[in-house]
Amino acid sequence: MKKTFQFLLNLINILYKILPFFIGIYCYYPVFMRQEEHIYPFLDAIYSSIMLYSGEIESSIDISELLLLQFARFLALAVTLSVLINAFNKMNSIVNYIKLFHRDSTIVYGNSNYANYLYENLNKGLRIRGEENKFIKNASRYILMFSSDAENLAFYNQYYEYLKDKRVYIMLDNVIGEIAAMRYIGGVELLEKPLEGVNFSLEKLPEYLNQRFSEQDGDIMDAEKYCERYTVYETEPSEEEDADVRMDIYVGGTNCPTLINQYWNNAADTMNAYHKDGIAAGFFYYPLTRFTGEDRSGKILDFRDAVSEEILAGAGADAVTFIGGASGIYFGYIDFIAWDLKAVLDTAVEVLKEKDIAWAVFHSFRRDVNGIILKS
Repeated sequence: MKKTFQFLLNLINILYKILPFFIGIYCYYPVFMRQEEHIYPFLDAIYSSIMLYSGEIESSIDISELLLLQFARFLALAVTLSVLINAFNKMNSIVNYIKLFHRDSTIVYGNSNYANYLYENLNKGLRIRGEENKFIKNASRYILMFSSDAENLAFYNQYYEYLKDKRVYIMLDNVIGEIAAMRYIGGVELLEKPLEGVNFSLEKLPEYLNQRFSEQDGDIMDAEKYCERYTVYETEPSEEEDADVRMDIYVGGTNCPTLINQYWNNAADTMNAYHKDGIAAGFFYYPLTRFTGEDRSGKILDFRDAVSEEILAGAGADAVTFIGGASGIYFGYIDFIAWDLKAVLDTAVEVLKEKDIAWAVFHSFRRDVNGIILKS
């Protein structure tokens, strides 16, 4: 019954839009047939009938047809107006459709504060605001940030066939917190039925993660403790003296491995995000030629710690956070994140000029930029 009613409404809508055209044909064609100046009366009738939608009426029409044509003209103008209003209402959809052709088009679904903040900070030419009950196909990326994790997963499950081959970012912060989600959730795959073995609901996820990782990590919900977590890494150093900075490293440690990994892979996603928030991330590097003799490694570490502590004391904890360091075949490295880069570099110049090293350079965690000489 509902489908039949909808069909009738659609049919009436179509008839309402084309009725002026057929009235025009009915009135114009017999008249044009009698007038010698109309070589092609039927084509002229079609043209004049179309012009009714712009409000025009042929002046050579008898009064008997004029009343009917006046009705057709007003009806045609109403159709034109409704089409323009509908087009204006759909303008946003048209703009969004154009955006979908870009390889970085991003649709943000959700009504959370995170969703609003993220949407406002995306490129205006690429962002699309999704509606909960209206799925938009063919975007490059989808971000799901509804107010609850269950809503995010339910939405993903509902449109799984469209999303399974797309880049989809799902916020799971509400259940386990943002820091824990970053560390422990590598991806989400929804299944038609539970796998054999360990199964639990979303609300049981914190309990499972605590049981699984608390022995090595402690309380997974403790964000402060996670930020203090230190990762030691070893690499195969390059012995080429003209290799990119940091390529000579053979051992290092950090509590921000993402920066290290992206630098090695010549990527800058994290750096781009930092810069949007006014944050700088980089490192000091300097020659290790003066560190010789017994316990060379200990001397290198002591120097690194001393420089870090003095710069921190001079610039202030609100200006810089040191996140680790590394030792290479040729150079030593001190890594940091700065909220006030000028204050950090000014302090570093004063600290390093008192140190027994030949030179020192600041370099961003971007492979494709040059450094800034602090001491020479």
